[in-house]
Amino acid sequence: MNITIWSALLTGLFTGGLSCLAVQGGLLASAIGNARTAEGTGGHHKAALPIAVFLFAKLIGYAVLGFLLGWFGEWISLSLSAQATLQILAAIFMIGTALNFLEVHPIFRHFVLRVPRFLERLAKKSTHLSASFAPAVLGLATIFLPCGVTQAMMASAISSGNPFTAALIMFFFVLGTVPLFFVLGYSATKLGEAMHRKFMRVAGVLILAIGVLTFYNGAALVDFSPSFGDGEYFDIKSEPLPDANLLVAPVNKGADPSKQVQQEQPGEPTIYITNNGYSPNQFILPANSKVRVQLVNKEGYSCAQAFTIPKLGVRKIVPPGETDYVEFQTPSSGQRIPFMCTMGMYRGEFVIH
Repeated sequence: MNITIWSALLTGLFTGGLSCLAVQGGLLASAIGNARTAEGTGGHHKAALPIAVFLFAKLIGYAVLGFLLGWFGEWISLSLSAQATLQILAAIFMIGTALNFLEVHPIFRHFVLRVPRFLERLAKKSTHLSASFAPAVLGLATIFLPCGVTQAMMASAISSGNPFTAALIMFFFVLGTVPLFFVLGYSATKLGEAMHRKFMRVAGVLILAIGVLTFYNGAALVDFSPSFGDGEYFDIKSEPLPDANLLVAPVNKGADPSKQVQQEQPGEPTIYITNNGYSPNQFILPANSKVRVQLVNKEGYSCAQAFTIPKLGVRKIVPPGETDYVEFQTPSSGQRIPFMCTMGMYRGEFVIH
């Protein structure tokens, strides 16, 4: 148990922080911006309070989630469509918050989280309550936006079969992500009174960019992601179909032609999971056939370890050092089936020939 817990802590410290920041950084920036709007700038205490509340709420939220995962197992896991919906809703919130920070239109003020009416009287007596409400809500909301590394930890929590062990796994994993979140968040708040307006504008632009990217990635999970020009996201481009003899062969741009054909058994392509995505990231598969794809993860700690084929409803988490398989029936010829991580960040495709 101790090895599992310490591994979770180290995973959060060295890989989880960066991976989760890409997904949840917009919520943290929103929490800081909302708190600055509520209280204005101030000393060290005021600067640290919203960040501490956000991280504490996140820590408690994931510990409770871990307990429930250990108790109920996969029964409470989010479906891919539910996760995509929540990701899109979070993206809309981030975009609205960003446009409010940029003062585009007064209507976007409605995206600022405020204390409920039944707590307004208490909030008037304590400005800290007013400034802490939004960070607490947004910190708890991060449990609905797990990055790929977090999902791998959730799978470990489920496999533990013990609610207390599962809670500790999630607690220590999130604890490992705290230093990076706090340092970056606190640094953003210490810009001084004169820089407050500039901070809000810079934060607005950053949150807007994260929000748009989050929306785009979430849309990809429900097979509603537009193509821009000749290239797909992460340099996945439309390639001419090779000769039929190269079926179930990876299309590796720039590779040695003599090594293009895979050496695995016919009908069993291999995808290698890396920190930068999937290699190869484009395959030719025969139509109307049952295909078994091997997923090999040697040292991939990124979101890529949470693999999914949204159109086929396939999802598999492959932790570093492990190998797994997915099986599916290919459709008719001429179709392209995208695969990606469950956050939509790393992508590839199967070309059905």
